[in-house]
Amino acid sequence: MLEQVCRIEEAVQASGIENLDLLLCAEKPQNPSELLGSERMVRLVDALKAHYEVILIDSPVVISIPDAVILAARCEAVILVHRPGAADRDMVRHARKKLDDVKANILGLVMNNVDASAGRYQYAEYLYDGYGTEPREKRRREKTGRG
Repeated sequence: MLEQVCRIEEAVQASGIENLDLLLCAEKPQNPSELLGSERMVRLVDALKAHYEVILIDSPVVISIPDAVILAARCEAVILVHRPGAADRDMVRHARKKLDDVKANILGLVMNNVDASAGRYQYAEYLYDGYGTEPREKRRREKTGRG
């Protein structure tokens, strides 16, 4: 869509899921960062905003290539996605700094591939309570009636 001239209706595809359409990248362009930072990209997003209430853009890893940072600078908001084990805390901090440098509006962090049923997960040298769980000591006190 950025490299070729066509109407949005011709480029957007139905996903098969209600209220979810897709605009896919057919091939990796020769100059992705240049295209994402172009006025043509601004016009594309403006045109999509006229058709859609919410636009989600999936980008490459923030610290690997500049594409994600270029997009973040132009988006209304950013949600970081992190998979523990794939990147350490310093890499996440570095990604956050790169986004802060372009004044990205970071809404939060989604942790991917975390076993929520385990109740706790290991992240570097720190141990965190899992989502929706109570600290182990509190559960033990409630179970034994001491407290």
